[in-house]
Amino acid sequence: MVFYCKWHRRKYQLQKLKVKPEELAQKLGRNDFKATDGWLSRWEARHNIIFKKAHCKKGSTDNESAEQWTTTKIPNFLENFCAYDIYNADEAGLYNRDRLDISLCYKHKLHCLVIKNAMDRITVLCCTNMSGTDKRKLLIIGKSARPRCFKGLRMEGLSVEYHANENAWLTSEIFRN
Repeated sequence: MVFYCKWHRRKYQLQKLKVKPEELAQKLGRNDFKATDGWLSRWEARHNIIFKKAHCKKGSTDNESAEQWTTTKIPNFLENFCAYDIYNADEAGLYNRDRLDISLCYKHKLHCLVIKNAMDRITVLCCTNMSGTDKRKLLIIGKSARPRCFKGLRMEGLSVEYHANENAWLTSEIFRN
């Protein structure tokens, strides 16, 4: 099953990769061009290119301490509270025009060139209590103080809370509000 999921994801990413050559062929008046799997594999071989997953630097972790913390310390601490008093918040960055998580590399190179992610992003903060009785409004953080998509809308009437800052990051000031 894991193999199938990895294969299917790679196939989807390769399908996305074939779009640009087809667009270029259209612009050049070649309406009969189709970027097939065979064309892509020959292109890879011709230019000595392979696909690799782009890896970021990983920090060192102490798995034993983390395991001890989650199995003993947290449950002991939480038993003093009711489920409706325990909250969990999680932040996620949503990127528009994000790149694939694979990179084109020359076969004999050990490292790939890692392309910076697109900077078109918003941050979303989800928060609820453990019992699920208090689900907070989604907190959306963007770069624009008054996005064009909200033109003509009352911000107070939205089912989300919107804030803005230069990097679309969750800051302590926004969190306190």
